[in-house]
Amino acid sequence: MVNNEIKVLKNERILKTDEITLIQDLISNLKYGFLTLKIQDGVLIQIDKNEKIRFR
Repeated sequence: MVNNEIKVLKNERILKTDEITLIQDLISNLKYGFLTLKIQDGVLIQIDKNEKIRFR
């Protein structure tokens, strides 16, 4: 039987530094809404940003 479990090594980064920076920037500029990270085979392939505009 083949073990399909993904193992992360201690020195292996799941996200690249520029991807982390982009996510941090998107979060800091988001007032109301959410981000969706799409992952394929353990690799970030897409970020969806859904922002709400609220009237007070």
